[in-house]
Amino acid sequence: MKNSVSKTETQSNGLLLPVTVIKGVGPSKAAALASIGIDTLQDLLNFFPRRYLDRNLTDNVLLKTGETVTLIVEVIDAYLAHGKKSRLVVGTKTRNNERISIVFFRGVNFFQKIFQPGTTLVATGKLEYFRGFQLIHPDYEILTSAIKTTYPISSTGSKKKNRSKNRKKNCQNFLK
Repeated sequence: MKNSVSKTETQSNGLLLPVTVIKGVGPSKAAALASIGIDTLQDLLNFFPRRYLDRNLTDNVLLKTGETVTLIVEVIDAYLAHGKKSRLVVGTKTRNNERISIVFFRGVNFFQKIFQPGTTLVATGKLEYFRGFQLIHPDYEILTSAIKTTYPISSTGSKKKNRSKNRKKNCQNFLK
């Protein structure tokens, strides 16, 4: 005799499984997710962005030292500056042709491979002034789309651990 449970009922019951059934979600990530109200797969699928950042609207930015800014920039050059500490200085220009340096003190070799001349990226960080405007170790993303989702981060989680795109993909694969 066939199982009397329909496919729809099986899928809805599957949504009540804990998030730990998803590959890559262990006890610590589950605790971080629980702190923002995500305990089950259904909670995860119904977790929506708190806002959307439309990065095409940042054409005319007035640069002020000390403010956190999000800029669309194009890489002009990148070079290693040696001294007491080696650092990678990435020369960029904004859409208004203002020159901004992006500085990295750690992971220099990694970043040097990523930031090639002509690459367009979105960089978010605190604007500082030292021999010109600069962002030190900003959050960045190679520009591929104009609209980006923003999810709240738990108190125990970090930006790297809160990759909802990957969790949703793993959750969808699990439900198939």
